[in-house]
Amino acid sequence: MTSQKATYLETIDSYEKELERLLDGIDYCFDWRPEDGEWSAREVIYHMLHSPVGGVHNAVKGMLSGQPDVVNLIADETHLTPERQERDLDGVRQDIAEVLSGLREALASASEEDLDNADAPVYLSRTGATEPRTARTMVDRIFVNHWKSHLEQIAALRESLGLD
Repeated sequence: MTSQKATYLETIDSYEKELERLLDGIDYCFDWRPEDGEWSAREVIYHMLHSPVGGVHNAVKGMLSGQPDVVNLIADETHLTPERQERDLDGVRQDIAEVLSGLREALASASEEDLDNADAPVYLSRTGATEPRTARTMVDRIFVNHWKSHLEQIAALRESLGLD
């Protein structure tokens, strides 16, 4: 029977490959928005990488180290800074690799029990509430589910541009 941790590590690999595919050939339209108020692929990527603030990899590392900070989940924020806006696609790929590598490292040394027992307070900007979440919950919700929905969003952007 495959452990959940092994499944998470496989998901990291899968998402990394999917992001490579989604970013292939998107250079010229990386900042294109289908409509006002909708996000570009760049905005979606940086939202994924920095939700929660500082990235899921740092939140999980903090939880598993036993010295977690309050994790801030800011809904509907692109986390796009002037520096991130200027990054070329190779720089964006480096940012993606840093987050995924950090999450891989955090999970590699964790046991299933660690994932269930390590926790931190999570501030939810949408409701203003703070609630405890385990490392497993963070990986499930903020990485597996959240990233999956945004990978689908980027795929839809590519499709609307005729890239697939």
